[in-house]
Amino acid sequence: MINLVAIALLSGVAFALMKDYEDQRRAGKKPTFDRTKFPKLDKQIDKDVW
Repeated sequence: MINLVAIALLSGVAFALMKDYEDQRRAGKKPTFDRTKFPKLDKQIDKDVW
């Protein structure tokens, strides 16, 4: 049951990241992760990690 709750909480972030990835692919770019496009994540991710 806990796994379902975790999946539900993370699904919004996962869908946003997947949409960004697909948008970059459609634009003919090599997909890269830019955390500044995701202000919520940018605040949570340690600056030294990415």
